[in-house]
Amino acid sequence: MLRRVSTLCFFVALFGLLSASRVKADDLFTYTLGSNTFTWDLPGSPTLTSADVTPGNSFFISGVQYWENGALQGTGTFDFYNGNPSVGGGFDLMVGSSGPLNEYGVQLYSGSEGTPTFLLGTFTLNHLSPDGPAGTLTIASITAVPEPSGLLLIGTGALGLIGFARKKIFA
Repeated sequence: MLRRVSTLCFFVALFGLLSASRVKADDLFTYTLGSNTFTWDLPGSPTLTSADVTPGNSFFISGVQYWENGALQGTGTFDFYNGNPSVGGGFDLMVGSSGPLNEYGVQLYSGSEGTPTFLLGTFTLNHLSPDGPAGTLTIASITAVPEPSGLLLIGTGALGLIGFARKKIFA
């Protein structure tokens, strides 16, 4: 009986270590234009539906919270464009029917519009037109953090193993 319980504790701890006990890593976007700084975060490889994608041109992600100069502004829709010479790369932020950001420049993702992965680094983009004022976009990965449920699984299994090992040693 003791062997079965200790084996069960071992597998609970092992499952906790090997399971998806980490929050999916996001990318942090920081765009500085003049004295204004906009920030938001998105999944590094967003999951999109066919309605979110214009193949060969762009994709969009709606319902994204964004901050301007450290103050939450609400939610908006971000459109990301490929580097097609006739369209240009870059992104825009739409809130309702208008947007505070419409930035031209390089393509900010690899892969197709249906399965994009954001590129990490610092990029120069121009506001409102290819010749507009230059801003700087930095895309950095946010470190994944263990979820509490995964840590609880690992801790429970480890405590069970320690308890049985202690009982066996002092018995």
